[in-house]
Amino acid sequence: MYQLAYGEEQQGAPRHAISHPLVIGCGKQDRVCFPGEAKRALELFPDARMHWFERCGHFPHWDAPAQTSELILSALAP
Repeated sequence: MYQLAYGEEQQGAPRHAISHPLVIGCGKQDRVCFPGEAKRALELFPDARMHWFERCGHFPHWDAPAQTSELILSALAP
């Protein structure tokens, strides 16, 4: 847990460095990671696509498991 809170900051990946789809999912009611952090994530990973989960907190896979599964499968689809 210490590393999660105080460890090295995410380095990101420059544009065109990621060969597979990257989707960043955020819950609109997240009380751990705020919207500004989603903006920073997109700056660090410019090839990523942001997906906002309605009525979800920090763990969309708990709050909306079916929607999370659909998002993962759609990102992996050819």
